[in-house]
Amino acid sequence: MISDFLTSEIKSKQINTEVCIIGAGAAGITLALEFEKLGVDNILIEGGGLEYPTPEQLDLYDAAVGDKPYPVATSRLRYFGGSTNHWGGWSRALDDFDFNQKPYFTEKGWPISQEAVHQYYPKAAEICEIPHFEKCHNGYYQKQLTDGVIDWQNNLFTNKFFVFSPPTRFGTKYLDTISHSKHITTYLNANATELLFNGKTIEGVVAKSLDGKQLKITAKHTILAMGGLENARFMLNNHNNDFKQGVGNHADWLGRCFMDHPGFQPIDLLLPKGLNYKRHLFEDEAVMPVISMTDEALLKHQLNNFCVMLGRKKDDETLNPEYMNNPWFKQTAHPAGNYNAQFIFEPSPCKDSRITLTSEKDGLGMNKLKLDWRFNDRDFRSLEKVVKLMIQEMGVTNLGRIKWKKFFEPKTIKAIGGGMHHAGTTKMSSHPSDGVVDENCQVHETEGLFVIGNSVFPHVGFSNPTITIVALSLRLANHIKGLKS
Repeated sequence: MISDFLTSEIKSKQINTEVCIIGAGAAGITLALEFEKLGVDNILIEGGGLEYPTPEQLDLYDAAVGDKPYPVATSRLRYFGGSTNHWGGWSRALDDFDFNQKPYFTEKGWPISQEAVHQYYPKAAEICEIPHFEKCHNGYYQKQLTDGVIDWQNNLFTNKFFVFSPPTRFGTKYLDTISHSKHITTYLNANATELLFNGKTIEGVVAKSLDGKQLKITAKHTILAMGGLENARFMLNNHNNDFKQGVGNHADWLGRCFMDHPGFQPIDLLLPKGLNYKRHLFEDEAVMPVISMTDEALLKHQLNNFCVMLGRKKDDETLNPEYMNNPWFKQTAHPAGNYNAQFIFEPSPCKDSRITLTSEKDGLGMNKLKLDWRFNDRDFRSLEKVVKLMIQEMGVTNLGRIKWKKFFEPKTIKAIGGGMHHAGTTKMSSHPSDGVVDENCQVHETEGLFVIGNSVFPHVGFSNPTITIVALSLRLANHIKGLKS
């Protein structure tokens, strides 16, 4: 059943359920569908409706920013399906490296193993409609997709691969299933504003519409699935005598370590023509190779994870293709051309990169957020080291040449954009002193409150997060089902 707060009469002022899920994006819809299969009654509330949000609804996302610009409002979508409504479909599992503890990062990484998440990827791939997903990670493309990619003859660089969801618009794809479900009750235009506290136990939530309707939902388990910015803002807005600085802010981690995937083009390359590092069909399936490094090399050189996307560009006299005709070059039989190199790199967690609240209120009476996006200096030193290793590799193998065109100066760093992948603000940790949620996404030092989504990622790698969010959501549903039984 689906009810709209703005168009339907809400017959009861209070309802009870086993699980209340706040937010109907990839995480929230996955949870609801999985609870339906498990026979667990749940209520799914979504702050928007079924259509693109109105200006009044979008104003709820209005925010302040720090020194570095960020499109806070336009990077989120407040309607059924959430950010999957503008998802490009890019998909990769997190690398095993991403789950490694990296002693050269100042903040701790995942407290769970890669297998704890990877076992849910096959089912997540079904939900995201990617039948060839496992070929990214089981070595298939490494062995079979060899034309148009560099044959790296070392243990340093390697080719990795993205695959693509259609993309699946969760709000469209699963609307009918949710509408006719037995165990899911959905409320649209229902905005969570207050948690129901009983000391350190959370007993549900109050949902409000912009026109003043209100509903109290009591639940044994409450799950925040509102995205990397709203999860933290909502928690900072909710406090009591036990959580004076916001629920989950017991160790001053809430809202900290905001991360996004930065994109940067510091170099151009002269390489053989015919390289195909772009999205294309291979065996009738969409795939995109990228250049990266082996896990062993990343750890050995103390680097952040990264990938490089190559694209052909107009030939440049400063990297003249005729240069490759010199007899000592390995590729004399192959014409050369110019490529630009788009680096997508992993930011290391930075405590000063954070979400705080302003004194300004939104249309629901909640404090608006301020996003101050920052980087650790080591992130750019890591990228410089990658480029130097690439220069060295190109020179030793006579594969090609590299031209620096941008350096990591303050004005350049300020202009770096992100992938709109909001992460890290409610980070997962094994101990309450190191984060906001535990290994099972339950908020430390609470009962009944869970957080899911990109916000729980302590390290983010370079992969787009959607399929990992779906995998973690399946894992959380399984955990809560175990608590119920």
